[in-house]
Amino acid sequence: MSAYMLWLNASRERIKSENPGISVTEISKKAGEMWKQLSKDRKENILLCECEHAICQKEQSFCS
Repeated sequence: MSAYMLWLNASRERIKSENPGISVTEISKKAGEMWKQLSKDRKENILLCECEHAICQKEQSFCS
């Protein structure tokens, strides 16, 4: 999954709460605007954090 999609999944509820009544289409537009404003370094950090989280989740499921 792309860094954008990972970030969007994590940010969608915050966008909705900050913009009551916002439509699905408008959420996507707003998210795109927000994503464009993030620096390349920030985007790379988001991807690394999400990958680390996914690895931890998989490791926990193996130990259960």
